[in-house]
Amino acid sequence: MGRLMIIAKKELHRFFKDWRMIIIALIFPGVVLFFLYAIVVPNLFTLLNKTKSQTVFFAIKPSATAGTVLSSMGIELTSVSEHEAEAIKKNIAGKSNELLIVFPPEFDMQVSMYDVQGGESAPEIHIYYNSLTNGTTEQYGKLIMILNEWETSLVNKFDINKNGGGDLAKNQDRTGFLLSMMLPVFVLLFIFYGAMAIVIGTITGEKEKGTLGAIMIVPMSTRELAAGKVLALGLETFLCGISGFLGIVFSLKRLVGSFNTALSSMQTPDSEFAIDISYYGLCDCISLLLILLSIAYFIVILVSIVSIFARTVREAQMLLSPIILAIITISLLGTVYGSEGINAWYYSIIPFYNTIKLLNGIFSRDYSFFHVLITMLSNILYSVTGTEILSRLFKNERIIFTQ
Repeated sequence: MGRLMIIAKKELHRFFKDWRMIIIALIFPGVVLFFLYAIVVPNLFTLLNKTKSQTVFFAIKPSATAGTVLSSMGIELTSVSEHEAEAIKKNIAGKSNELLIVFPPEFDMQVSMYDVQGGESAPEIHIYYNSLTNGTTEQYGKLIMILNEWETSLVNKFDINKNGGGDLAKNQDRTGFLLSMMLPVFVLLFIFYGAMAIVIGTITGEKEKGTLGAIMIVPMSTRELAAGKVLALGLETFLCGISGFLGIVFSLKRLVGSFNTALSSMQTPDSEFAIDISYYGLCDCISLLLILLSIAYFIVILVSIVSIFARTVREAQMLLSPIILAIITISLLGTVYGSEGINAWYYSIIPFYNTIKLLNGIFSRDYSFFHVLITMLSNILYSVTGTEILSRLFKNERIIFTQ
């Protein structure tokens, strides 16, 4: 029992004596979770509720009875003429917060006279919406639920979207939505894990073996040493990110096919996703490559600076774990707010967040070359500054020769 307590005290002393361990293991996770649940998630709900309250329900030849039924459930119809239908559909396809309900002429009379056993087609209501507009899908679902309950009470005397209506989201918008939701966080994580695998072995590994100190004997400045390492490591990390990116892109077709099969089994064919990367042009590809290259070098610098303080490879991995959580948190912020605020230039100078926002914009095709330029220059500036810091750290013998 005494030996057991000695071992336990030794481990507790090792843990609480190391201030880095206390910050990383005890403080940082709580701060991140508080930030997620106190700020990110509530803001997501606020955005969704704000969108729902602004949804407009347009109706062509609205039924008086249907209007009464929907009004009792909090949905007010705005009557419009038939010649306004195409303009409203165009707005809906452009992600406006609108729905269009088209009733057949004399809908109430047709419903009252319809014979379910007669074999004729039932009166049909067409509803148009955009599944990619925040909050609209929820309102569409609420509308369908109310109408279905009403239809059941009438013993199925009308149909909804049987031969028309449905989702007006453009295929290119569907592609952009899916890619902007999935790719940014995964691409950054691939780049970061690639940097960890390469840089830790080069910086901490050489330091642990004692070979990093031997390099100092070579007649070159520490600035040249830092710049040379960063140049090679950044290119290697960039290639790791491209490899992961291509892996995701080539797997999307099978992924989306499986997703659409699941949707078909739920009888929601109008919500089917489609992937068509032909919408992306040469400028989009060049912008993507420039941003990934610039963030790869910045990540390499960040990993290098953290790694040089670590005594062992395992310690370096532990010190870098909070940055992984930070990247995931920042990616969630970018996903929550989407392209909102993309036109504000100051978003383009916030490390990591600028890249997440721009990647969302590129995949959604909602960005400009100005955003690419500012984000890329910001990442380059941070990388150059970090390289200078790294070169000064190479001069510190207490850091280089600490085991």
